[in-house]
Amino acid sequence: MSSTEWNDTDLIRLMRRADMRAFDVFYDRYVNLVYSIAFSILGDPPLAEDVTQDVFLKIWQSLERYDPAKAKVNTWMSRIARNRAIDLLRKRKPLQGQVYWGDAHEWEPVTGVTPEERVALRMTRHRVVEALAQLPEDQREALAMAYFQNMTQQAIADALNEPLGTIKTRIRLGMQKLRGLLIDEQ
Repeated sequence: MSSTEWNDTDLIRLMRRADMRAFDVFYDRYVNLVYSIAFSILGDPPLAEDVTQDVFLKIWQSLERYDPAKAKVNTWMSRIARNRAIDLLRKRKPLQGQVYWGDAHEWEPVTGVTPEERVALRMTRHRVVEALAQLPEDQREALAMAYFQNMTQQAIADALNEPLGTIKTRIRLGMQKLRGLLIDEQ
């Protein structure tokens, strides 16, 4: 039987014996799944790559704990990837009353913008940041994750361990309040 024909049970059994060829096949089979889960939660390619590496290291170190009677390999790995990504997201979570603006970096258009337009863009960015600071923290957090980290509403709900409906409401209310604040400023 060639290595590409091994099923997941064979791979786990061989990896428990420290078979690196089996681990290579296992990695190739599941790296895209793990990365896509991490990326959908974090919205950041380098962080998703770090999580992917951490997940495979954790799997290698905890092969003895895997029980095929409790879950399929891909379910087990998905759970590990999801939990690791959420843990990392929570570590990056802003302090109370603050928003992590690193993902809303100072974007500057490269071409075709006059100095006047550049000043207008900076002023608009400043108005938006000030308006966001006036939102309740839960709405600000959901909006920051959606727009600056490019996360789906479902990924936000998963990351914050909140119902999807709650996240949808926070984003809708936050957008309504932002609109009101920005219109009032004009």
